[in-house]
Amino acid sequence: MKRMLLSLMLVLGVQFGGVAAVRGEIEVGPVQAGLIPPLQTLGEYASVRGVRLSLIYGRNENVSGLDVGLLNEAGGSFAGLGLGLVNNAEADVRGLTLGVLNRAGMDAAALQLGVGNFVGYSLKGFQLGAVNSVHALTGYQLGVLNTSWLTTGMQIGVINVSGHIRGAQVGLLNIITEKYRWPAMPLVNFYW
Repeated sequence: MKRMLLSLMLVLGVQFGGVAAVRGEIEVGPVQAGLIPPLQTLGEYASVRGVRLSLIYGRNENVSGLDVGLLNEAGGSFAGLGLGLVNNAEADVRGLTLGVLNRAGMDAAALQLGVGNFVGYSLKGFQLGAVNSVHALTGYQLGVLNTSWLTTGMQIGVINVSGHIRGAQVGLLNIITEKYRWPAMPLVNFYW
């Protein structure tokens, strides 16, 4: 089995490694297959535009297209469909990520479905998970714990926390810290 996997990786590396184009200092390839970053068809600082299949852990600079694996990481941005236990992009995410843990380090225009969904700065889209957290939300959060400092939209969950909101919260405990009167309310809380 190990020999077959290594042979497949070697064949893919020979087949698609020559297709990769060099743009400045960045290598770009249509297909990435591998076990872990040293054992993959493109280097970890290369970008993938097409399909990345990571049996254990995949890391590339930017990934766009279909990303399937256990641990998927982009040192830059991700755009497309990410399917894995962990989907992590250090910069922006555009598209759909489905996993146990989904993270965008900067901004996202995305649908995140997972146990934990995190966006470093702004999200335009939807988070569905046990824990959803973003700095600036334009859209919706549905989960057990939803947090957003700046919210335009709606939070639905057991506990919802927002600093500044233009919208509504529905849950057992809803907290809007900018409200002078009744910042914490059961069932429904809103502020315009």
